[in-house]
Amino acid sequence: MEPRPERTARLELVAGDALLQRFGAPRGASQARPLDDAALAAALAGLPGRGPREVVIAAPIFDARVADVVSRVRAVVAVPVIVECSALGLTAARLVGLDRLRVVYGGMRRKVYEAVMRAPDTWEAAARGLAEAVAAPVAVDVVVPALTWNLDDLVPLVDWLRGLPGRVASVLLAVPRVATTPVAQRGALVDHARLAPVAAAVFALCRRWKLGHGFEGGDAMVPCAAGTSLDDFGTILHEGLRRAAHEPERARVRIAACGSCSLHHSCGGVEPAYLDTFGPGALVAVPLARSSRWRLRPIRTEVDYQQISPFDNARAGNGRTLLRINGHCQMACAFCFVDRSAGDLPLATLTAELDALAARHTDHVVLSGGEPTIHPELPALIAHAAASGFRTIEIQTNGVKCADPAYAAGLVAAGLTKATVSLHSLDPATSDGITRMPGAFARTVAGLHALQALGVETQLAHVITKENFAALPKFTRGVLDEFAGAGRRLSICFAVAQGISDLVSRWVLPTFAEIRPFVRAALDLCDARGVGYGGLIGQGGYPPCMLDGELRYYRGVLDKVYQSADAGDQFTKAPTCATCAFDAHCLGVRRDYVLRHGDAELVPIRRSAPGADGLE
Repeated sequence: MEPRPERTARLELVAGDALLQRFGAPRGASQARPLDDAALAAALAGLPGRGPREVVIAAPIFDARVADVVSRVRAVVAVPVIVECSALGLTAARLVGLDRLRVVYGGMRRKVYEAVMRAPDTWEAAARGLAEAVAAPVAVDVVVPALTWNLDDLVPLVDWLRGLPGRVASVLLAVPRVATTPVAQRGALVDHARLAPVAAAVFALCRRWKLGHGFEGGDAMVPCAAGTSLDDFGTILHEGLRRAAHEPERARVRIAACGSCSLHHSCGGVEPAYLDTFGPGALVAVPLARSSRWRLRPIRTEVDYQQISPFDNARAGNGRTLLRINGHCQMACAFCFVDRSAGDLPLATLTAELDALAARHTDHVVLSGGEPTIHPELPALIAHAAASGFRTIEIQTNGVKCADPAYAAGLVAAGLTKATVSLHSLDPATSDGITRMPGAFARTVAGLHALQALGVETQLAHVITKENFAALPKFTRGVLDEFAGAGRRLSICFAVAQGISDLVSRWVLPTFAEIRPFVRAALDLCDARGVGYGGLIGQGGYPPCMLDGELRYYRGVLDKVYQSADAGDQFTKAPTCATCAFDAHCLGVRRDYVLRHGDAELVPIRRSAPGADGLE
């Protein structure tokens, strides 16, 4: 098996001198050991085999050797090169051609800076070096270890950086790990409850001036210590939990507050050394009403997001292809897996993709996002799909823009035949809270009515989360009363929120077991009214073993098992699935789900499976 490519390859040119931990080093002593030439040559030779997406070169000072190593790295791998260093030795000449610079900086005042960096008589030289770097044509991230010593310096430091000629790319606060800080130096550490409001002030200032911001490495922030201070910066808390999840080897323990915390399945607990130093008194469980409202902005993802996502269906004559035409959206649902930083793809790119897809089949094309209706060329794209011969042309939308009857009519005139409209609650306040778009509920409902009045086949997409699953039967009954009826073509897609990418807030994801009775009650209501439903099988699936093996819920859908090219990487089955009568029709469950909850819920169905013609 080939080794998995690394996201970041790191070259430490001086071992034993971690800049972010310098404050914890004994005064006047150093364990620094420069990397010898033979070891450096070996590290460089091994880079191509590691397949990194970026290389970080770490050194205390940006000197001539660092510049030489940058050139040597570029000679062996064609990826971005980042230098992490102090502000000493920085000159504009040395930074030419560098992709990014990460500068560790201790604080505004001389005494504070030199204590944090353990570098006497360097404050003025460091300030000059940082100013010269900011003026150079390179992206500069300023990383500041957050300690009791410099807590009062953090906001003034951002003010100072903003006033320098040039531009800082981001300001990142580093929270040193308690466990790696010598006991004698732990008095310099700041507890997270005290840090949270200061960090919020720093981030607010950065956001005002459009500077990147967040935590860098270390422990980031324990969300249960932040109170409400960082609720406006949900992405940052989300990112800290995401990084912690990729460090399973780190020791963490649960405390009493963990039992009632909405982040229980997303957070491994608290570092034992942190508890020994600061105690659990300030750590309070985070309620779902708060964590589900954290508005997430784009962050790094571990899953490569595909804008153009063809799905394959094995049954001829019933093909279906999905094309994402943008990523941005007016809403910010916590369960959304799409990178909202992705703008509108060019019309020429999209029409070329449609042409290629039409050569494969012209059964059904879905135009999705993001939010496709905010793409200015959507009507032209629908018209191109119609001219290409697609029989069903569908959009996946929040319906807000379709509340304008003229806009909805324009889409239909271009060739739209079907619309899947997202609606996650019939309570306006709950709905607007889930989508984080005030006033959206009324416009979505108006959009649905407008599309139905134009004769468009409509499907409701209802994503089941911890916030709304208990109301599922009431929601279904209300939807059937308002949108089903004579002359209307309505179906409902019941999608279970899942961890499709690292953009998803894991704490809003329910377990299959807890939603089972509510899902069954909703499906029974649809059956009683003769309204079709989907979402139970395939990539958003809810396998029949989760519904006590009731195969009647799957009638007529066995020819609609769509899967993307990466389905084998995204989904898994338990060993016992091989004995299930439904195995051939089932993709399994997402690997992310099994990692969080295990596979005990997967119980094989022992009776004969129905044929693909439907269920009796």
